[in-house]
Amino acid sequence: KEIEGVDSSKIAAIGYCFGGLVVLDLARSGSDINGVVSFHGLLMGSDIADNGIKAKVLVLHGERDCCENCGTIHYSNPKIIVGTIPFQDSSVLLCKRGIEPRYGKWTLPGGFLENGETVAQGAFRETLEETNTEVEMKDLYAIFNVPQINQVYMLYRANVVSNDYSPTSESLEVQFFKEDEIPWDELAFPFVPIVLKNFFSDLKKGEFPLTTHTI
Repeated sequence: KEIEGVDSSKIAAIGYCFGGLVVLDLARSGSDINGVVSFHGLLMGSDIADNGIKAKVLVLHGERDCCENCGTIHYSNPKIIVGTIPFQDSSVLLCKRGIEPRYGKWTLPGGFLENGETVAQGAFRETLEETNTEVEMKDLYAIFNVPQINQVYMLYRANVVSNDYSPTSESLEVQFFKEDEIPWDELAFPFVPIVLKNFFSDLKKGEFPLTTHTI
């Protein structure tokens, strides 16, 4: 600030990596500067006493959103979709969607994992909500990565032990299909035909290995 020709109202500090941590500490110290910019700076606790941040703070750390004042990362994580392939003998239970998106198309029961649930518990709940029947959960069967919409699908095999299934508020119809009865042109989402074809193929072999896909 004492250098001749410097406008003291426009002084800022920029740091990268460890230097990014240094400029954040500078802001935490209450330094009387206009702003700090941290590029991929280390985001960790500090021994610097927080004397009230006066500077504007810009944290550039990949695609993560960070607080301008303290540098705290606000994570935006992929959504986990859980569901089942409900089967009985050589047939699979499908649901005709009663809600958007893809209203009126056929799909497997599934939905968003809730807080406090295991993946299997969420898959069981979603199946019950969409088919009105309780299933016997089997092993995890398929994982689908869908990075373009920030989602991961996790599907279990599940044995349908009772024929008390019925339409619900989310399903217009609930119906068993053998492989040659599947309405292939009326399936709701790209992962559904993939997992169904794999399931019927594995059913013939009597082996159900866990597979991972990216679509």
